[in-house]
Amino acid sequence: MKKLSIAAAPFLFVALAVTPAQAASPTSALVSVGSPQGIHPENAQNEPALAVDASRPAVLAAGANELVDMQPCSQLASTEHGACSFPLGTFNLGVGLTGVYFSFDSGQTWVQPTYQGLTAVNCDPTVEPCTPEVGPIHTAPNFYENGLRSRSDPGVAFGPAPGNGGFSWSNGSRLYFSTIATNLTDTPIDRSGIKSNFALTVSHIDDVTAERVQDQANWSRPYFVPAKISPTAGLDKEQIWADNAASSPFFGNVYVCYSDFHSFSRGNNFPLFPNVAVSTDGGSSGRRTASSRRRPLARAVSIRAAPYGRTATAWCTRSSPTSRRRRTSGLKRWCDRSTADTRGRPRATW
Repeated sequence: MKKLSIAAAPFLFVALAVTPAQAASPTSALVSVGSPQGIHPENAQNEPALAVDASRPAVLAAGANELVDMQPCSQLASTEHGACSFPLGTFNLGVGLTGVYFSFDSGQTWVQPTYQGLTAVNCDPTVEPCTPEVGPIHTAPNFYENGLRSRSDPGVAFGPAPGNGGFSWSNGSRLYFSTIATNLTDTPIDRSGIKSNFALTVSHIDDVTAERVQDQANWSRPYFVPAKISPTAGLDKEQIWADNAASSPFFGNVYVCYSDFHSFSRGNNFPLFPNVAVSTDGGSSGRRTASSRRRPLARAVSIRAAPYGRTATAWCTRSSPTSRRRRTSGLKRWCDRSTADTRGRPRATW
């Protein structure tokens, strides 16, 4: 797998090419600068996401699935099972798997901070079992300390920071980091109404600077995005967005959309419902989520907010459970003016 770089992710480069001069002279910059060059799977990343701070356009944040804290590929697992770690299919238990990266010069150079957490880097690939230990990590912080590990599908979004008078760019900016999470043993979480092995979490850090991102204490803990999830269901493909338009009546709201694998039934009944959750207090609390049962095969979901406050959610669907090649795109307006339907009732609160 290629190292994560702007050149390796074309959509990242497009987002950075904001002036004719930049478009005429493209450059490539390594994003995953904290990952080793030649050790697998520690040099592997995929599924990147990118955010630009609207109040400081030179400040960027990225997220990706990141295996930098994994054990070097286990000799026994690779030669006898075609895998890199035990337990098979889980990676090293408890070790975080989503990275966060920062640039303060419009993407010319990048920082991958070092934090403290659970790591398997020091495990000998010829010795099993591998027992992860607390030490330096290069993935998202504060998961191990809260009995969780960051698992996959990270999302990043900048919005205005909250203050005594509400949300305002004069308070600075807040970076939101979303990811799918598990507990440290990949067993049911059973917290906040979640009975599944998977949960969605959102962390945040304010006033991103080169100095502040290096201090783990500046990050919040990961907050659960509330959802009623059965033990046989799971969540996937989440995206996050902050309403960053001061003209919006819902300026500062944070939205997370995701697919709910509503039943792991081995293909007999496999609905994937698109869901949206919204936080109105900077990502720290909420009550419930909204779901569309009219789109039972939503494979991927994305959300954006317009300057006047309305949100739109788009997803891809399969035409039928047995016709996987045919896909269509649907656009659904979840809420009138973001958090309420046409009758003023809440539709998506978190």
